[in-house]
Amino acid sequence: MLRKRIPIGFSLGLAALSIVTGLLVVACGGDDDASSAGNAVVHVTLDDLFHMKPSNTSAPAGKVSFVVVNRGKDVHELVVLKTDTAAGALKVDSTTNKVDEATAGENVGEAEVEPGVTGAATFDLAPGRYALICNKPSHYKQGMFAAFNVK
Repeated sequence: MLRKRIPIGFSLGLAALSIVTGLLVVACGGDDDASSAGNAVVHVTLDDLFHMKPSNTSAPAGKVSFVVVNRGKDVHELVVLKTDTAAGALKVDSTTNKVDEATAGENVGEAEVEPGVTGAATFDLAPGRYALICNKPSHYKQGMFAAFNVK
């Protein structure tokens, strides 16, 4: 299986973050489920309380950009899995304390996000059910996941 891993290790200062956010708002119409020319934008916040909070739980098929903010002090990741299994019911390997991605579905891509960093990754998503997860050891088991649908 082909896996895309996109490390996101750049840190944006407040001014740069404002510029990026402003450009995204302008490019995408300014609302939370923004779409423009076939590109949806979903903001995802990750933290050390093991929360994963996407701004939207669905998007139209096509290009979907995930703007990921890690508000924690630990490295987190956003893994996008196309799966028919409910986001909270994925099989966890008891040895690694991670989701067994090989049996969970199709790994569309992922983005690792360093502490205090904002990054972005864009994937071409087909219609279907997806799970957004952090697959660092024990993070998924502690609730770091969200259901996501592509229409």
